[in-house]
Amino acid sequence: MAGHMFRSAGQDRHAFRCFAASLYVYHGERWGELRSHLHSALAAQLFGMSRFALALQFYAKLIGSAGGGRVSVRSQQKFLNHLVEICRDEKAEALIAVDRMGYNPSNGQGNLTQLNNDLQQIEISNVGFPDVEDSSIRIFADNSDKASVLLGRADSIAANAMGSSGTGDESVWQDMIICAESELRASSISSSVDANGASEEESSNPNAAHSGNEMIDRIISEIDKEEREAEYRERQKRKGNARTVEVRATSEPVTVSFTVTNPLGLDIELTEMQLVASLSCPNSGSLHSNEFTISDEQYDPSTPKVWKFHGSDKEFESPDFMHQGSIDADGSRVALVDKYNPYFVVTKKTVKMTPSSSTVASLEICPLSKGDLEVIGVRFKLLGEVWIYHRFDLPGPLLQDTQLNRSKRVRGESMLLKSKIEEEMPSLKVTITPSNKNQSTVLQGQTSSWILKLSNYGYAPAANIMLKTNAPWLNINDETGEEKDEYSPTSHCVGPSGTLMKVPFEGTNKAGILQPGETVEVPVSIRTSGGGRQDFYILCRYELWNEDSQTKFASPRHRWARKLLSIPVYPSITMSASLMPSYVNNGEHILSVELMNYRSDRDSGLDINFDNLCVISRHFEVKQLQGQFISDGVSNSLIHVDDEPSALEVGWQERVTLHYLVAPIAGAVGPCNISLLPLSNDGNASVVKNGDAKLTDFICRERAHDVFSSTLENHRREKERLLAEQEKEGQPRHVAQIRRAKTTLPGGESNLSSSSNEPVAQPHPTSIAHLCPSEGTSNINVVCSWSASVGEGGQYETIVGQHHLRNLLLRPQNKSKGCPLAMTAKHVEKVCHDFDASSHLDVDLEITLRNRLVETDVDFEFALDHQPEFDFVGTTSFKWSLRGGEEITVPMKARFYAGGVYNLQSVRLTVLKSEAPLPYLFPLQWTILVEEDLLVLDFMQLVRLVNISPPTLDRFCRKILGKERWAVRKEYRVSK
Repeated sequence: MAGHMFRSAGQDRHAFRCFAASLYVYHGERWGELRSHLHSALAAQLFGMSRFALALQFYAKLIGSAGGGRVSVRSQQKFLNHLVEICRDEKAEALIAVDRMGYNPSNGQGNLTQLNNDLQQIEISNVGFPDVEDSSIRIFADNSDKASVLLGRADSIAANAMGSSGTGDESVWQDMIICAESELRASSISSSVDANGASEEESSNPNAAHSGNEMIDRIISEIDKEEREAEYRERQKRKGNARTVEVRATSEPVTVSFTVTNPLGLDIELTEMQLVASLSCPNSGSLHSNEFTISDEQYDPSTPKVWKFHGSDKEFESPDFMHQGSIDADGSRVALVDKYNPYFVVTKKTVKMTPSSSTVASLEICPLSKGDLEVIGVRFKLLGEVWIYHRFDLPGPLLQDTQLNRSKRVRGESMLLKSKIEEEMPSLKVTITPSNKNQSTVLQGQTSSWILKLSNYGYAPAANIMLKTNAPWLNINDETGEEKDEYSPTSHCVGPSGTLMKVPFEGTNKAGILQPGETVEVPVSIRTSGGGRQDFYILCRYELWNEDSQTKFASPRHRWARKLLSIPVYPSITMSASLMPSYVNNGEHILSVELMNYRSDRDSGLDINFDNLCVISRHFEVKQLQGQFISDGVSNSLIHVDDEPSALEVGWQERVTLHYLVAPIAGAVGPCNISLLPLSNDGNASVVKNGDAKLTDFICRERAHDVFSSTLENHRREKERLLAEQEKEGQPRHVAQIRRAKTTLPGGESNLSSSSNEPVAQPHPTSIAHLCPSEGTSNINVVCSWSASVGEGGQYETIVGQHHLRNLLLRPQNKSKGCPLAMTAKHVEKVCHDFDASSHLDVDLEITLRNRLVETDVDFEFALDHQPEFDFVGTTSFKWSLRGGEEITVPMKARFYAGGVYNLQSVRLTVLKSEAPLPYLFPLQWTILVEEDLLVLDFMQLVRLVNISPPTLDRFCRKILGKERWAVRKEYRVSK
């Protein structure tokens, strides 16, 4: 109050003394509003006394506080106007105020003091206006809004591409990266793979996989190695000993985003907002930075040089106050930098903010030279006249290396805003779009054509482009038309997982080389599986190509690009199959395929047309059983076929079962037999070439993926079990135990000597030969092709798809899910006997037992259950052993004592195993009709026999038999 009274009386010095003395009285958090009032009074008093340096300090504190010190909007506007006026008209006083605020640059303390004041610009630093949240800082590679590029293994990405939903699960991406690197290293396909040392690492790992497949075991060993290295890096990061900076490429923009809050109650406009950074180049020994506010009087800002980069539509300029210094010097020598040749360029933006609002500001910086880049802070102009600078302050990770650091919660240095800039690199943008863009419904098993577009937005050529997916959905079409060998991989696959493919394309200058600015389109097919919303991960790996990388031993640098498709998949059909031994010929089976329509994508028009069945096998051929479809020659068939004889239409919730005869192929084992069976009465199957990718590629890669995934999952479970046992024991294993584990093969494995065996070419895990091996298990694979109509509102289209049934075993090799023995019987179906002349009837019965296993003997016990209505004569129980594929026939007789219908199936088989005997009962019926010997008479013979008039006999028979049965009766059986 005394200060205000002195000021109204014109006693400015006394007023200032009262306000200043009050500051020491009202200190602490409880007097925040009163202190803000004193600051505003002091600032106004000092401004009126022409003490502009001190006034500027108080105004800087006021604009950085909430509500400008909780004063009126009019007072806040006055603060800004006075601050701008001091900086514009009183430059010397403003420089003194800035120096008193205690701004400490990042490198060098005497730079500003040694420069001419005419070259130095006024900049107010770290006043809290506007409020920049350092904890919200994010940095990522800017390769346009639709790009999804990963620079290095730990970089963040922007995945806003068409058809994607967010960035996906990071753990899935990391698993795919580890698996892809392991497959490339083990397969020795990529030029960046060092083939040496793989065997040493595998031999030093006591937990190496032993699945029987050498390629899968080698890849699993590499996966274990990658996972151990990742765990080691994580431990080092937690300890603070392995803080590394991100590696980035020159001429590639980097985006830094952060949250900005306006603390005042009025609208503000921040112009020329740009990043503040420094880049040191070890080759030249120079450091370029825009940290210090040094202006160049000879530079004309009306004609700035503009930079544009591939994949970004933003314009870059040289930052304001760009200057150059020496890396080794202490910062005392500073020189201006040519605006047309800076080490890095930035974007400049204007941000408009409403009162007390927050917004996310995104600024870009692009390095033009190799070196070490560090983003220091951000600067902008207030009201178009005063520069304000905010220095980023990011806390580093908590150090966990020592007990002292853990107790004091010591933090290390943050590496988020630091980058290592190296040579120019390719930068690929991955885009995948359906050929039919109007399609909106995707059914389970649907196959559709897509276009995979690869665009190089970098400044270096890319080579050895690989695709890794999380599921075997994508198939690269073969446009060459060459017939493939059945041992070659499908869809250009690399490794046994079935999800790593090398992208074939013709570049401008050289095949397989994607030049900067070049775009290639690769036709692919996608088959969806599963149900509901499915996330399809696509990971692209590519390498830097140059002439030196082809001759040097060092591995070329590689990068990753990500793409995520989120696709809703609706149900279509279900397919199941069963196999039963045939009772006619030895070795034949009956294949029953059941199909059911489960569509639910729309209200009506849910029919599905089944086009054909494709059966793939090396040891068996398939024929369709006649009489299943309605035709001119068959009147009692069960399935109706429309006008088109090659398509079977099935309505919603309808089920159909088709039956086929599976017979072994006589003679030596030949090439894989691919039979295309039309859904018609024509039982002849057409033979398809091995190279038809539309029929075989998806099922081959699905099998390879399932085998690899199950093997890897089993290996990880075994590792967890061993780790749990080790933790339970509480002590690590001894060196001798590790050595014994390394030299001991797991159960079921044998140490085969390779010296006596010549090397044999093994089929690729994704090949047709691997789907149908020439040795071992006899199996068949079924592919059902279908088509359907989708769409709404009069816009309909036809889609196609296929469903698979893999590895249907006819003759298992070592074990079977059911009974290892197949049983058939041979007997007459109908017999007539005069039981008055003979009291019983003996019927011959032959029971054949066959071992379904190929390489395993089966010990069993044969027994016949007692039946009260008839008896068995002969051997009714015994024990026997059958070798693989061997069979035995048991002859006997069935004795009947009266007529009737009887079921002869009374066999009980008990397989004698080492664990415990396992009995089997067969749900079969061996039906026989036994008739008594009868006389067959016509109507008039019957009249004479019973001596009754024909009308009386006719009325009697109608009453006993019924009118309809009596009308169609032609003959009558009576007992003797």
